[in-house]
Amino acid sequence: MTDTGHPWTSECRIAIGRALERSSRESMTAAEISGATGRDRSNVKRAADDLVEHGALERREPPAPTGGKRGPKTRSSYAFAPGAQDAFEVACGPEPAPGSLAPGDQLIFLDASEPGADLLDCLTDAAVSARVHWAALCDGADQELMIALRGPDAVNASLDLMGAFKAAKLKARRVAVAKVDSAAELSGWAGRSRQLARGD
Repeated sequence: MTDTGHPWTSECRIAIGRALERSSRESMTAAEISGATGRDRSNVKRAADDLVEHGALERREPPAPTGGKRGPKTRSSYAFAPGAQDAFEVACGPEPAPGSLAPGDQLIFLDASEPGADLLDCLTDAAVSARVHWAALCDGADQELMIALRGPDAVNASLDLMGAFKAAKLKARRVAVAKVDSAAELSGWAGRSRQLARGD
């Protein structure tokens, strides 16, 4: 068990949990999770096996192939262990809804004024898209694509994406969300700051 008190401590492990949450089936094979998350199959299997060792997942018999398909038999599929899905949701929270922000989120602003092949190829790359929680197109003097990342590995993920965008010669900048306020909280903060500035 890790210092956090739960095993959902890496981006790959969280991606496995999200894939199982979204699935209409009780279990998924490593290949199915790999396809759903855009992650390398061997890395998925390694992380899933680690989660089995931690008691968060359990192995099950894979479903029988349909349509007379033949090929190497998958040895096992993975499912949440009893009670583990609730523990996952407590540890990692609900999947971020599009447009939601929280302190610690990493935001990347990517120049989208001329969406050429380099930009489109980068965004369709599974290694990139699997790390994005949501995105928004910001239209103004410049067009920018805002990409949001959340979770315990958000900083590393954002740095990896910045590296991928730089390698593709795309203009991008990164910021971290320090604080999220309601309109009332923003007004209260502005009022207090104004009083301090005036020496009241």
